Amino acid sequence: MNRDSTSDSRTPPTVEVASSGPSSGWSTPQPERVPAPTVAPAALALGATLVAFGALTSPIISIVGGAVAGGAVVAWIRGNHDEHTR
Repeated sequence: MNRDSTSDSRTPPTVEVASSGPSSGWSTPQPERVPAPTVAPAALALGATLVAFGALTSPIISIVGGAVAGGAVVAWIRGNHDEHTR
């Protein structure tokens, strides 16, 4: 193994980065907006489960599951709409 006497194996190689000024064509990205946490997805999953379970057992359970799922969808859409309009 032939080592160059001028290179030090403990220092990482340097990389030159072009300036990010206006002439380079890049722009500053906008901050990412993340929606607030909500229980609507879990409620929708519970409603869908109740609808499926009610199909096997009792129509009343399916009706309750449909109401829970419908309420969850409305809450989820309304929450995203409110978040988007801020």
